Amino acid sequence: MLKKSFTILALLLFITGVSLSQKNEQRAIKIDPNSVTEVNSSSTSSGNLLKPTGDQLLFTDYDYAGNNSIPNMVYMYDFTGDGNKDLVATAMQRFDATNRQVKMIVGNRTDGFTDFTAAHASAGWGTLQVGEVGPWANKGIVFYHAGGNSWFSSTDMTSLTPTFNAAQSIAGNFPSFVYKDNGDVYLTNTNGELFKSTDQTTFTSTGVFFDPSGYYITDYNSEYILKASPNGQYLAHVGMWTGLSGGAGNGGPGGAHPDSTDFIGMNYSSDGGATWTFELLGRDGLTPVFNRTGYLPIFENFGQVNFVVDDNGVVHVGVNGYGYRITATDTSFGFPALYWNSRDKNWIALTSEAVEVDYDTANAGNGYNRPGNGLGNSYVVPTISKDGSKVVVLWQGPEYAGTPGTGIINTWTPTATSAYPVHYTDLYYAVSGDGGHNFSAPELLPNQSAKLVQESYPSPNNYMELTTDSMHVDFLYMIDAIPGTSLFAATSPDYSNEASNNSSWNYERLTLPLPAAPTSVDITFQVDMRVQAKKGFFKPATDVVTIPGAFNNWLNEPPANTDKVMSDVDGDSIYSKTITLTPGQTYEYKYNIGLGWEGKDELGGQPNRSIVAPGANTVLAPVYFNNEAMPTGAPTNVTFEIDMTLPAKANPDFLSRKVYVAGDFTDWGTSAIEMTDPNSDSVYTVTTPINSGQLIHYKFIHSTGAASSGSWENNFPTPSSNRETWIVDGDQTISKFWNDEDPNVTLADGNIFFEVNMSVANELGVFNPNVDSVQLRGGFNGWNDSEPDKSLMNQDPSNPNSWYLNVPFVQNVVGSNQFYKYYIKNGAGSTPYANTGWEVYLGEPTSNSDRNRPVTFEGIPNQEIEVKYFDGIHTDWVIPVGTTVQVNFSVDMSPATSGAIPFVPATDTVYWIPRHPMFYSVNGLPWGMETRILSLTDPNSDMIYTGTLTLNGPSFNGFLYQYAYVHAGTFVQEDGSQGEARVRFVAQPSARTFTSPFDMPQDVWTNGEKPEETGPVTSIREFNGGVVNTFSLEQNYPNPFNPATIIRFSIPEAGMVNLAIYNLLGEKVGEILNQELVSGSYEVNYDASKLSSGVYLYTIKAGNYTASKKMILMK
Repeated sequence: MLKKSFTILALLLFITGVSLSQKNEQRAIKIDPNSVTEVNSSSTSSGNLLKPTGDQLLFTDYDYAGNNSIPNMVYMYDFTGDGNKDLVATAMQRFDATNRQVKMIVGNRTDGFTDFTAAHASAGWGTLQVGEVGPWANKGIVFYHAGGNSWFSSTDMTSLTPTFNAAQSIAGNFPSFVYKDNGDVYLTNTNGELFKSTDQTTFTSTGVFFDPSGYYITDYNSEYILKASPNGQYLAHVGMWTGLSGGAGNGGPGGAHPDSTDFIGMNYSSDGGATWTFELLGRDGLTPVFNRTGYLPIFENFGQVNFVVDDNGVVHVGVNGYGYRITATDTSFGFPALYWNSRDKNWIALTSEAVEVDYDTANAGNGYNRPGNGLGNSYVVPTISKDGSKVVVLWQGPEYAGTPGTGIINTWTPTATSAYPVHYTDLYYAVSGDGGHNFSAPELLPNQSAKLVQESYPSPNNYMELTTDSMHVDFLYMIDAIPGTSLFAATSPDYSNEASNNSSWNYERLTLPLPAAPTSVDITFQVDMRVQAKKGFFKPATDVVTIPGAFNNWLNEPPANTDKVMSDVDGDSIYSKTITLTPGQTYEYKYNIGLGWEGKDELGGQPNRSIVAPGANTVLAPVYFNNEAMPTGAPTNVTFEIDMTLPAKANPDFLSRKVYVAGDFTDWGTSAIEMTDPNSDSVYTVTTPINSGQLIHYKFIHSTGAASSGSWENNFPTPSSNRETWIVDGDQTISKFWNDEDPNVTLADGNIFFEVNMSVANELGVFNPNVDSVQLRGGFNGWNDSEPDKSLMNQDPSNPNSWYLNVPFVQNVVGSNQFYKYYIKNGAGSTPYANTGWEVYLGEPTSNSDRNRPVTFEGIPNQEIEVKYFDGIHTDWVIPVGTTVQVNFSVDMSPATSGAIPFVPATDTVYWIPRHPMFYSVNGLPWGMETRILSLTDPNSDMIYTGTLTLNGPSFNGFLYQYAYVHAGTFVQEDGSQGEARVRFVAQPSARTFTSPFDMPQDVWTNGEKPEETGPVTSIREFNGGVVNTFSLEQNYPNPFNPATIIRFSIPEAGMVNLAIYNLLGEKVGEILNQELVSGSYEVNYDASKLSSGVYLYTIKAGNYTASKKMILMK
């Protein structure tokens, strides 16, 4: 760019506004499109005739050479109050021999137009917005520059009286601004700062505007265009930067070459201007064009960039993309009109190569005939509907004597001796009816294509007007009496007469048929998973994010739930998926972790998300999963409060003890923080700074001395067994009871009588009652045998397979859950039990996914719990000697292809992996997580891997298992502990009889989520439904359903529970479960995919309780 200096007038010239009633004297002449008017007979171009069309608004007598596209010259506003949009426009006009002034033009085609000075003397540029509401309602706001500073004026649109702001000037030229309805004004200019005003008078810098992340080097920067969406939520700034110094980097002939330090970039705000991010849109010679293979445009400084933002936050950018002719004989791409939007992020060439005319390096003079002088295409400006679904792009291109792209380009030669012709230009346009994804072929603008006329600088209103069947684009354009209006004309030879060229600004309305609305649109959904990942609720390496909704049958199939998985291709924790929707239709949806409903869906208890599908392809802005925003990471004051009432009662010396909090923020006990009790109410507190945006792990301690030697809280039901809290921004208070035991609850002494039946373990040969013993281990004895009276069980002399222990509890919370396991202590000469002796209970546990057994402490001296079988394996489930059972397993491996170590079907091997120690001990297998028992194959190449497991008695029914595969020597197993493994059972017509062969339900590889379970135990989950006093069976939901539904029931006492399905004839068509359960509330996820549509009964039998309810399967 050519830097220009402007004279600063000591006195601002205030011009009295002219009302519409006085406009006749100043009304611009209307030109008959069919007439020929000589306007510059004194020119050296004898016989040159100006042939304008449309409404001629203003003779500029000013050469725009050296100026980029002015971002906002047109605003359509009903200032006359007649219900029709009127033209409000700005343009520059020569003021005297060395200066120009900014004019505002208002009017309509019926009453004509008037113009008046809208800036103080010697002003230039002039970008416009009309305030429709707020403090600047009914004001025409113009920002301009003079003397190297930026200024503004506001014009009352009723009296047409301008007011010039002389209170503050802002250093820098070429201002661009946004006025918001709340009165906030944002401004930027060539100084590269973002200014803000809340009083429409005084502007304050908010700092350097852009962060080009190392691309920007040192040189003079392009004009910086700033625009906002109509709703004010989205703001954008787009500009071009060059890394070269001097004129070579500013778009001159020496600068139009690929230089990777030149680029086009965008600063973007989705929160109304509060925060900004930078995005690189293209770099010289490196960024491809989507529909032009091999073309790498040059994004030069002063590349005539312009853009607009729609109400969905999509930024639509137009620019001319320089090509570079390497040699005089090269016919590679020249100067196309390019378009880009922030949804698709693809550069699109709107023009054909035929009209993109290369720069001829063999003719030095033609170095000045670059875009703007008719060579190639330039001044590419988009206008859109407010929702962005309709896009029209205008630009200036070569004027051909015949059909565009063929034959010769019309030229004008200033003198008979000049060797450098100047090209005439026409105006072109292209239309998109799908939001800028696809465009029509370029066409000449009707009525703006008169021959031997220089039509240039199209400047449309940002947002076109839509009617029932049409769209209307209001725009200004320039007609130059002497061709050469462009960035490069001022430096060309023989242009000294441009000072009096009488070029004019004209106004026209382009009416186009409304493109047919698309029958479908592609909507890209995005969800930010950073918070859930930091909380540990979501594991990116193994979990999948899904988007179930009304548009894809939620988490029902078809389509396959694997088709609902979102992806994070760039590793920024923002997951996306594009879904085809019907415009105008409303859809509910939500985000979910996993391929099923495993309790990891967002917005629990809240309305689902909802979208009305827009009329164009749209990329939705990312939202946070569960609407939990990512904290800033700044220090926040966290106050810990711990109620020590219970330990104070249990320890007479407590007043002499110290209380601490320790966690990963203190290096645990190393730097534990001491707490105080200033009110002597047994509530200890301390406040410490911790950075937000992290999941902290911690516990409380009381000690007679140092924290490291004190008494720590028990383990908690979290993955880390510690307390866990997410730290947010702002002061935060964490209040807890010691061990989460409410001191206001009832404390009591009591005993629990435990008894375990070891007969199945004995029959299967994994326990020898003559040499082995059984221990009870739980939270009440430290999960070890250090307290023999609470851990070493007694053998019943009359029944060697029965082991018992009466465990005392002192001042324990009545109603609290006590968790425990049975443990085999092998004697001398005995074969060691797998898993070092620990049982893995095949019931549904309630503690930390570790399959611990639960019991509720009643606070009575003789509490007894029902006798249990070791490992939860009932005697009816034993496969007798001489019996063989074949079990067919199958798994859909499709999700594994998107795992952290992707599954490759062509080379990898799939295995079935048992996780139950009884299976290992019965079959004499070494205990280990990588034991590859059964290899599965895919004979149909449909990603369903199958294999048959043969069990020879003595064995048992009940399978705790996962899947794994070996990829390039690496063993990859489904994530999760034993508590997260699958449990399934073979069908049993009666005790110790089995259906063989038996097809297990098809599994689906899981990347971390808890898999589906079926059979006598696996489809059932205990939930906290409060104290259960009565039997109950609830109505299934959803109902009707297809194919899965949830059934809930409660039992107040332990016992056998049978839940079965019957048709209306009373025939039993399925059995969901038949097993022993402890007192509690349960839910079963029942899959009826093997049944036909119809009405069914589900019946529960528990003790003397029987109940039935109807359910409807509707496929």
